[in-house]
Amino acid sequence: MERSRPVPWLTPTSSASRPPSLSPSSDDGDTREVFLGEDLLEWIVLALGAAMFVGNLGAVLRPRGEQREGDLVRAPVGRSVLMAGVGFVAGIWALASLVT
Repeated sequence: MERSRPVPWLTPTSSASRPPSLSPSSDDGDTREVFLGEDLLEWIVLALGAAMFVGNLGAVLRPRGEQREGDLVRAPVGRSVLMAGVGFVAGIWALASLVT
């Protein structure tokens, strides 16, 4: 049986061996910025928390008008309120992290 060769993009390399175009910052003064700054994780948590809050609260307050076969008559209130609460807490936590 033939031994497989390592996959180049999965092999760990040091930043010194990377070409200058792939290193985070080079010595020529070129600095690269991260999309949405260093607060990317906070923005993602804020977006997901807000989506959880609005989506679950909307499912409880305004159920779908037409029923399809196999659908529930209304959303499970307890689970939806719990998930809306989790989304609210995540959104507030992310907002507080962005402000401070």
